[in-house]
Amino acid sequence: MDVQMEMILKGGQFKKLLEEQSLELRQKYDMKKAELEILYFLSHSGMHDTSTDIHQQLLMNRGEEMNQKILEGISEEELRVFREVSEKIRKNIENIL
Repeated sequence: MDVQMEMILKGGQFKKLLEEQSLELRQKYDMKKAELEILYFLSHSGMHDTSTDIHQQLLMNRGEEMNQKILEGISEEELRVFREVSEKIRKNIENIL
């Protein structure tokens, strides 16, 4: 997997931006990062709201097997376009930070 794709999937700069943007909210309500992630998950999970669901979704293995599942059915052309767009997004995030 190329560096650009890896960066988007692992969320390096995006994760940093999200953490910075959520800091004020976490401080206001004296919340830990994990607590905010759980609340966000629950607000979008529908019927999947058990502790097992939370564990499976938030703590799942994010290795090569997961990346393979994420990219299943995506053509090389689609990946090329994704790489180009993600590079633009990365630069925009970099400019914000």
